[in-house]
Amino acid sequence: MTDPKQMNVLELLQHEKALSDQLPLLDSDSKEILKAEFESTIQTRSEKVDRFYAYISTLKENIALAKEEQQLIKDYRSSKENKLKEAEQFLRYVGRMLPKNQTKISGNKYQFLLSKRRTSAIRIDSSIDDWSEEDRNKFCIQKEIETITKTVVRSLSGEVLEQSTVPKTKTEIIPNEAAIRNAHQNNERIPEGVYVYQTIAILPKRIVGEMEVDASDIMVRNETR
Repeated sequence: MTDPKQMNVLELLQHEKALSDQLPLLDSDSKEILKAEFESTIQTRSEKVDRFYAYISTLKENIALAKEEQQLIKDYRSSKENKLKEAEQFLRYVGRMLPKNQTKISGNKYQFLLSKRRTSAIRIDSSIDDWSEEDRNKFCIQKEIETITKTVVRSLSGEVLEQSTVPKTKTEIIPNEAAIRNAHQNNERIPEGVYVYQTIAILPKRIVGEMEVDASDIMVRNETR
């Protein structure tokens, strides 16, 4: 007698069918023995199907939990990145407000070097479509992007059977940042909602203590002996 518990679901189904086909062909005594095996096979198959359902359900729950965790991590990272951005924006604001010859702010252990970059930054909070025609002509440029798709059909021997070239041009109107910077530098009017400001490079540094400087100085003197 085959032990149904050693079979997988497919083998149990096949064994169940084989037993079902044999039952009508047996005498009463043999039929009782085979019937017991048949019922055991059905019971084992049912249990394994239920366990397989539970297995799949658990996997789905684990996947859903993993997705939820990923979203939580994504939201957490996004929150921290936004806070970092706000903190650095504040430091850049401080850097723009510093006196002309001051380029750093210091604590007890750390300092920030806030150096002004040569290139200014531009922020546009208004829509170009809302600008006046005069502003659009003065502070906008037209950008054209041309994409050429070339299709070549060849035989397996390399002979060109057919070829075609299809050009596609995309046009968009964008702000002319150079014109905006020049107008701002010359104290000329720029469109409403457009801001030009000094960009600040941020470099955090650890302040070296006096004891570390003295130790370094001693090492230099020892090496020179």
